[in-house]
Amino acid sequence: MWLVYLLAGAVIPLLISPGLLFHYDIAPKIVLLAAAAALALLRFRELPGEATALWSRREGRWFIALAAAQLTWFGITAATSTRPWLSLFGSGWRRFGFIEALSLVVIAIAVSAALSARPGGIRPLLRVIVCAGLLGSVYGISQYFGVDPLQPATVYLAHAGDSTIVRPPGTMGHADYFGWWLAIEFFCSIALAKIDLGPWKRLATITAVCVGVAVLLSGTRAAMLAIVVGLVGMALESPSSIRFRRRHFAAAGLAVILLAAFLVSPAGARLRARAVWAGDEPAGGARPLIWRDSLRMAAARPVLGFGPETFLAAFATYQSEDLSRLFPDFHHESPHNVPLDALTSMGAPGLLLVAAWAALAGFAVAGARRATSPIAAPLLAALIASAAAGMFSAASPCPVLLSLLVIGILIASCSPETRQTDAPRNDGARLRWLLYPICGSLALTLVAFGAVYAVMEFRLDRFKENPGASSYQSLLEVSLPGAADDLYASRVLQQECGKRGSFVEYVMCTQQAVRAGGRALRTADDIANAWYSLAMLSASQNDIRGTRREIEAAVSASPNWFKPHWALARLLLQTGETRQANAEATRAGFLDSNRDPEVVKTLQDLTARQR
Repeated sequence: MWLVYLLAGAVIPLLISPGLLFHYDIAPKIVLLAAAAALALLRFRELPGEATALWSRREGRWFIALAAAQLTWFGITAATSTRPWLSLFGSGWRRFGFIEALSLVVIAIAVSAALSARPGGIRPLLRVIVCAGLLGSVYGISQYFGVDPLQPATVYLAHAGDSTIVRPPGTMGHADYFGWWLAIEFFCSIALAKIDLGPWKRLATITAVCVGVAVLLSGTRAAMLAIVVGLVGMALESPSSIRFRRRHFAAAGLAVILLAAFLVSPAGARLRARAVWAGDEPAGGARPLIWRDSLRMAAARPVLGFGPETFLAAFATYQSEDLSRLFPDFHHESPHNVPLDALTSMGAPGLLLVAAWAALAGFAVAGARRATSPIAAPLLAALIASAAAGMFSAASPCPVLLSLLVIGILIASCSPETRQTDAPRNDGARLRWLLYPICGSLALTLVAFGAVYAVMEFRLDRFKENPGASSYQSLLEVSLPGAADDLYASRVLQQECGKRGSFVEYVMCTQQAVRAGGRALRTADDIANAWYSLAMLSASQNDIRGTRREIEAAVSASPNWFKPHWALARLLLQTGETRQANAEATRAGFLDSNRDPEVVKTLQDLTARQR
């Protein structure tokens, strides 16, 4: 089980693979997540006894029942999804479909059961988690200062006027996910400091400081709020756990002085730019409008939802003009709110399940308090921080996994009920024989998924390095149904076709680009973009009828996206349909808020013609 602890607590959140897998930030995590779940399932000898130990705790029984309910409803909504394969295997940008949810739940139950049988493993698991927090936070800090040997800094740098803003993503792919994970790590470090001594206690304290600095430099307001809310919750839960001494006030004063000096120094320029940017959108930018439009979307399918991982494809038809004009060329991949994500993807029962997980966390904390566990208060704070950060971010595997591990640790800290007895040995033997086919088949499924996914990502990365008809064909041989990168492949092939020396090579390349564009209509999580890209490909081949059909399909898939309206206006202008062209150009300019000069020029050209 120690290997599962190591994988779940440290390796999965820290692993990235640039130059090996295409989605190098999420793909290796998902592969290892499936592998760790398979390892946990293959422990046939230990599983019956550990499951009995978990079942002997009231909170453990609730944990098992809730996990079963979550997976059951996840499976139902995936089967009835508007995009079933996408809901099963997950989207390309975060991979949080049914298979990934199954892996998370298996690991969480297995870890909680193992710790319930052997509570002595709590401290080593916390040590693993804290070490990951230290390494991850140091890496995030180095990213802020421009030291990153693994990822190109252009991925997380933004420009606002003359200022440069940096949002260190650590190993999570985005600063929001990184900040969420760090907020939980902060309180795990405090928990370890409460139960460990010597070097580990000092390491936990150092980690808490580094995590705090990394959260600040990430510029993630949700993570900062999460830590503050968590500290308040810890103080209310256990006032005696926060003791202020003279050295604490001295350290706090020194920290304020250092922070002020840093902010006014040249090194603090990027953080100052981030503060100015945040000040320009005090209400959270697009989030309030996304939340409002998401509620309209949820009302359309209130029971089953649209299916996990389908938000990007389904939301466009419910996106308001206000949101479109605020961010004209941005496609929203999630509501950036875990409860709303559950509501839109899994309906009202999905939202109730989120509330049930919060209730289970409360029961686990209460049980740990009854057992006088010293880590009850800081781990409660960790869960409060996780909930607070999740209100402003999309559910991502790593923060969710760490949250589930914290719940598992709390449940293992609860006292077992004395009326519960261990299962007789002969029952345990029969149970093991029952586990062989069930757990074995699940483990085999997860290993097969991980292997196919890894090969697909590897070949996609090779296609990126050497795009062409043959490399795309090689990619198709291992593509998973549902989410695939055919849209990306089609666009790359379009660019490459013009570089072909012979006419035969050009034709073969174009055929593959069209094939990829057609497949993208089934595999892309952004359908409107897939239709628009295919329209541009048809336009390059002078297929006017096909271009118009595909642009109109893009308009239908995303009515308030300015770009298809603009493209349709230009096409209608060429075919002499001036009145309709003027209407589409006016619509495009309105939705674009007249930001792009090309859109404005199209409308001006039409106005000049009418004169």
